[in-house]
Amino acid sequence: MNSVSEADDRRELETVVPPLTRPKTHNVVHGGRFTLAYLILVLVFGGVASFFTYLIVREDAPPAWSSFKPQGGGLARASSIANHVAPNYRADGEQIALVEAQPPIVQNRVVDAIAIARDRIRPVGGGYRSFEPATRTLFYVFCSPQQQDCAFPNATPEHITLFQRESLELALYTFKYMNDVDAVVALLPPTGGQNPAVYLRRRALTKQLEQPLHMTLPGRAPFTVNTLTDKSAVERHTLDRTFPAYFQPAANGGVMLRLGGPPPEEQPQEGAGQQTP
Repeated sequence: MNSVSEADDRRELETVVPPLTRPKTHNVVHGGRFTLAYLILVLVFGGVASFFTYLIVREDAPPAWSSFKPQGGGLARASSIANHVAPNYRADGEQIALVEAQPPIVQNRVVDAIAIARDRIRPVGGGYRSFEPATRTLFYVFCSPQQQDCAFPNATPEHITLFQRESLELALYTFKYMNDVDAVVALLPPTGGQNPAVYLRRRALTKQLEQPLHMTLPGRAPFTVNTLTDKSAVERHTLDRTFPAYFQPAANGGVMLRLGGPPPEEQPQEGAGQQTP
């Protein structure tokens, strides 16, 4: 009788408190999948947020002035600029001119000043309309690779424009990346019995140094007389800054670069309106 009662009590207890069993694994599997999906969602959301942040920062950041930046310092940096720019200018499939950067020195003598001559009005005239020290000036010397004397004897007006564009590009790179240079003189290959030079100053190109280079010179290399598409922009900055160039003794015993005016042997004597340096 007691055994029956104990059996009934055991069954009643098992009904109230179910016996322990091995946990089912399918719930764990679903839990892992949920965690993985959550992690993927977090990663995707984070990636999207980072992408939009990048776009916002990119829109706020100013565009680079140029894709090329010269290496080195001082004259080595100027040479880096010349070596980058010069190969892009071509004629008859070859580089139109070799370009060498150098300080304002001619025949081992320092150039002390740069003077722009005033046009002479017969029978009097002359003098200088601009006279500046050459202490913060850099020279780029052009030399035709086909001639030992560096001359470019058959230059056309289109070739001169090409040289002017190259001079402008050299000057812009120089002013942008060399803070100690305020003026650039590009001594072009002798042509037509003259030694032309392009004289460019930093203060005249302030606006162009604040905007990307391609906005001033939008053409694409290589540059030839047949592919020059920005002639008007080039002439706007260089036409009035291109002169015949003459090196002559200065009053202090140094050398002066005179831009414009008649050749030295044709200059009038002192007292005839010409200022003797």
